[in-house]
Amino acid sequence: MIMEIDFITSNKGKIAALKRSFLNAGRFDIKVNQVQADIVEPQLNNIADVSKYKAMEAFKILKKPILVEDGGLVIEALNGFPGRIPSMFYQQLGLMVY
Repeated sequence: MIMEIDFITSNKGKIAALKRSFLNAGRFDIKVNQVQADIVEPQLNNIADVSKYKAMEAFKILKKPILVEDGGLVIEALNGFPGRIPSMFYQQLGLMVY
């Protein structure tokens, strides 16, 4: 039996990475569905709070469990900068963001 996981993201790189993780773990019985929904990302400093908010909003829209993923880069010596907004930081440095 194939298990399906709905992953809310517009980032194809995140979908590919999750699929690779399951394959590397020998889990060929998990299908990852990319789901898109118009959810406003809150401007919060805490990465966990952003993910929780997005998951709850996605559940309200889709009426089913959904996977969300957010990340950040926390540099303690810079008081946590850039925090949950590393993509903006990388873009300012001219680095590629997937």
